[in-house]
Amino acid sequence: EYQAELAAIHHWGSLKVLDMCRTNGGLFTKMGQHGATLKPALPDEYVEALATLQDRAAPRSFAEVTAVLRQELNFHGDMAGPDSPFSSFEEQPIGSASLAQ
Repeated sequence: EYQAELAAIHHWGSLKVLDMCRTNGGLFTKMGQHGATLKPALPDEYVEALATLQDRAAPRSFAEVTAVLRQELNFHGDMAGPDSPFSSFEEQPIGSASLAQ
């Protein structure tokens, strides 16, 4: 009974930590990803919850992505147009990654 209660508390806490990492993004995402690798040091519930930060990063909106690309590339035309710096540019992402990936 004690182990079941402890697991439930760890599960609840792990979801709170996961939500904090997702809400704050950036460095918090990286810290959460690192936490997912600390199986010997953290309860399994935390490792499992934080592991979702490694392979299920939230995608940014198309508008956010294009705004950053336009600024970084100093390009103000159509991303899919003939003058685009890309040979193709799809609005729907095939995946997403966290900071520095």
